[in-house]
This record gives sequence, structure tokens and C-alpha cells, in this order.
Amino acid sequence: MTMRWRILLWMLPVALGPLFIMAAQGYHCARQAIIASQKVHMQSVLEARRIEIESWFAQIESDFGFLQISPCLQGLCGSTPASADSSCCAETCNLLSDLHVGTPFYHSISTFDVNWNQLVSSAGTGNRVGSIRPDDSGVVKRPDPAGGAFPSKLLKERLAAQDGLLTTPPIQREDGTVMVQAGSRVLNPRHGGLAYIAAEIDIDNRMNTILKHGTGLGRTGEAFLFLPGGVFPMIDGFDAENNKYRFHSYPKQITDGGGEVVRYRSASGKKVLGVSALIPRLNGTLVIEIDEQEAFAWLRVFRNRALMTGLITLVLILVIANYGARVLAQPLREFAAVAHRIAAGQSEERIGRLAGAEAQEVAEAFNHMIDELSASHRRLLQAASLAAVGELSSSIVHEMRNPLSSIKMNLQALRHNVEEDPFHRELADIASEQALRLERMLSELLNYGKPLELNKTRLRFIEIANNVKDILRSESEEKEIRVIIKDLTGGTAFCADPEQLRRALTNLTANAIQASPPGESVILSAEYPVHSPGTIRLSVADNGPGFRTADIHRLFQPFYTTRDEGTGLGLANVKKIVEGHSGFVFAENRRKGGALFSLSLPRGAEE
Repeated sequence: MTMRWRILLWMLPVALGPLFIMAAQGYHCARQAIIASQKVHMQSVLEARRIEIESWFAQIESDFGFLQISPCLQGLCGSTPASADSSCCAETCNLLSDLHVGTPFYHSISTFDVNWNQLVSSAGTGNRVGSIRPDDSGVVKRPDPAGGAFPSKLLKERLAAQDGLLTTPPIQREDGTVMVQAGSRVLNPRHGGLAYIAAEIDIDNRMNTILKHGTGLGRTGEAFLFLPGGVFPMIDGFDAENNKYRFHSYPKQITDGGGEVVRYRSASGKKVLGVSALIPRLNGTLVIEIDEQEAFAWLRVFRNRALMTGLITLVLILVIANYGARVLAQPLREFAAVAHRIAAGQSEERIGRLAGAEAQEVAEAFNHMIDELSASHRRLLQAASLAAVGELSSSIVHEMRNPLSSIKMNLQALRHNVEEDPFHRELADIASEQALRLERMLSELLNYGKPLELNKTRLRFIEIANNVKDILRSESEEKEIRVIIKDLTGGTAFCADPEQLRRALTNLTANAIQASPPGESVILSAEYPVHSPGTIRLSVADNGPGFRTADIHRLFQPFYTTRDEGTGLGLANVKKIVEGHSGFVFAENRRKGGALFSLSLPRGAEE
């Protein structure tokens, strides 16, 4: 699996997980808030409808109260149809007619004696209002063709038992209208006579007006008035049997009129929120329903926005993961490319500057590792070369020393014989010097070819510098060169092989004395570099001509020399000694003229 896919798989749960959790929590909280809001709203709508119905019945009760205290109607109390006063009847008839005409929901209003014989009635449709008396059989002749017992037996029984405005359950007439019979007693306070007022009230139009106006119901809201048995809902389009089944299929919280908002499936199959309240006057239940889709419309918007946010987040994650994978993989690709080039033989290849501190740290470690491997490889090659040179030089030195010794002895004898001849004496001296030079070269070649064995110990720079100064005292005094020692180490000790280090410093100091003009100075110094803790730097500086820039990188190569009398092995031996101490040596030209050789060695511990 590529890094891109791994990063994507890591980021998906990290980024989308909390987002999904927050979305679920937000959705739940929003749902609860909407339910609470709809509960308050629907309860307020329900209460408004209930108050309208109660106000309507309060108006009816007020009308009946007005009739009860009417003097003309009280004058009919205790009368019979035969004994009723005509003027009272006429006045009562006008009163009932005015009430009937002014209040259209009254279908008919009548007064009855104590035996329920009709005294006066206001009945009819349109403007047909008049006094109706029973015929000889005692049966009330009704102008209303709908028929039906009026007043009903239930109303008579209730009025005989108690005072106040009393109503019967709604009755559906043959013409489809729904009527409620209402009645009350009328008592004459002077002689205690009794009469009854009864009315048929058309509740269809009034209830439909109350229930069907859309205030607060939204697009899908509905209001129902379920009457006893669910027979007469105040809404068009439902027959009795279906309505009965419809109401009985509702949850108990709705049929009981508890006032709590309930989620359920309506008889039409829709999921709705409903709330109900009892209407005691009609012995019915008022129900308010709102389609759940409309109630939770904002929740769908919230859900869609959450899904859109999740989709946008997913796209951002894909973009970021792709970009992040490329950024993170770029250093790895750079590592791989450099490693392939190094494996192909380009050993000088190194990783350049990379973005990011971590990647740069790894790159530096990689470059350091390659440097160490290259150095180890060079040391192995050098060791192999030295072994070959050592084997060859040992053989050569062994074969050449005996003839060279014989040549030196013969040259000394010849010089003795030509002591009186200046010309031949000079030739003998030159030959002797060249023999000595050849002997030194053989010694240096033998030393260069020998494996380096270090015997490290704790030593101080001032001690070894003074020793070097003493060794080269004759050469320095001969050229009037001052050897100056600068010890900036504070006299602290470091770890090195004193004999090998003395050889290296002696070689460098001797070269500096030879390169410096008479009367100048050579400086031996030591310090602990601030930028490289854990190391000590030893330096030899002169005031000679310095080096050509093109020669500096070749100075430490074996057999390379810039002096005619040089062997080309002195600086090579210095480099061998320094690298044997796990250090490095370099040369440079001083700003004010002259050469500067620096040896950087680890301070180390005693081994």
C-alpha cells in the first residue's frame, strides 16, 4: 500500500470520525429542539381552537341566560298552550325570532310548558319565522322537513334533573347536518311557575369555520373534532364507519385528550405529530395534526447541510492527503534517487536541502553515513595501498640499504683523499648529501608503508610543543626563525599518541621553518573550537609564500612535493597519523601571507 493511501486511511477516521459524531449529536439535539418547539406551537394552536369552541358555547349560554330573565318568557311559566297569554306569546315569539335571525347557527328555538307541550317556537329557514302550536294530537308540527324528535328524551331527562345550560351529544340529521340540542329551565320567581327553553343548534358551519381556518397549521396541518364513537368529525369527506375506525386506531394519548404531542401514523398512512384536548360541552375530542415531513423540514435542511459539509470535508481530506503524501514522499524519493546514483558509482552524490526539520535531520544523518562509509572505503583502500607500499618498500629498503651504506662509506673515504682539492671535495660533499637524502627518503617510505600503531595517553599541548621546539632548535637558529608557542587550552589534557603526534608536528614545523624567510616566526598553537566541542585544533603557521590554490588539494598525496629537495611523503605521513587519530588535517593560505596547517583531533579519553 502506498503512502498516499495510508495517509488517506489515517486521516479519514481522524477527520470524519469527530465530524460524524458532532453531526449525530447536532442532529439529535436539533430533532429534540424541533419536537419541543412543535409541541409548544401545536399546544398553542390546540388551545386557541379549544378557546374558540368554549367561547362559542359561552355565547350560547349567554343567549339562554338572557331568555331566562326575559319578563315575557317568565310570564309563560306555569302556562299551558291553551291558557298562555297571547300578548306574552307574541312578545316571546318576536324575541325568539330576533335571536334566530341574528344568530344563524340556531336552527330552531322553542319554549315548552312543564309537560313539554310547545308554547312558542321560532323555526324555519331563511326569513320564515313564526309561532307554531301543536295540533289536537299533541304532536309538534315542525316546518323543518328533516324530521327527528325535538326535544330529545335525553335532553328532557337532563333538564328534569339539573339546572343550567345542558346539551345533548351531536345528532346527524337526514340532510347530513349535525345538530346539538340545548336547553335550560325558566323559573318565575313570583309564583314559582316552570317552563323550558330548547333549541336545535347547527354546529356544522361553526365547527368547520373554527377547524378549517389555517392559522398556525401550516401547509399540512389539520384540525379534527371527534365526537362520541368517532361518528361525526367536523370535516367533509368522511363517512361514519370510516371515521369511527379512524379515531379508534389513534394512540391512547390522543383519544384520551392528554395534551401531549405524540408521533404516530394517521389513518391515511402518513407519519404525523398530533395533540388533542377534550371538549366537555360536545363530549368530543379536538385533535391537531401536522405532517411530520413539514414539522421536520428544517431538520432535513440541517441533514442536507451536514451531508454537504461531510462531502466537502471528504474532498478536502482527499486533496490534503494527496498533497501531504506527495510532500512526505518527496524526501523518500530523493533518498531513493541519491541512493541509486551512489550505487551506480557516483559516490560524491549527497542529499540537498529538504523541506521540514525532520526530513532535513534524516538527510543530514544520511549524508553523514555516506561520508563515513566513503571515509571508511578510502581508509580501506589506503590500508590496502599502504600494505602494498609497505611490502614493496620493505623489500626495496632492505635491498638498497646495504649498497647505500657502502656508497656512503666510499664517499667519506674519497672525500678524505680529495681534502686538498676544493673542486673534488665539493663534488664529494654533494654526493654525500644526496646519499643522506636518499636514506631519509627510504626511511620515510618505510614509515609510510608500516601499519600505524597508536599508544594513546593523556598529554598536554605545551609539553609536546616544547619538545618539537627543542628538536628543531638548530634549524630555527640557523635561519634566525623564532618558534612561538600559543597554548589556548588552559593547560588541560587530551588523548593522543605522543610519539606519532610529535612526528606530525615536527614535520609541519620543519616545513614551516624551511618556507619562512630569515628573521620571521613560526607559530605553534592549540585551542578548543567553540563551534566543534569535543575536539582540539593544533595549528602551525608561517610567514612564507604559501601555496598556489591549485596545489592545496594535492598537498597530502603521497610523493607530491613543491620543493626540489622534498620527498613527497612528509605531509602524507602527517595525514596518516592524524586520520589514525580519527581526525583530519587541512591546509590554507593566511590572509596576511604564509601557510596555515591545522590538525583537528578528538579530545577523547584515555585508552
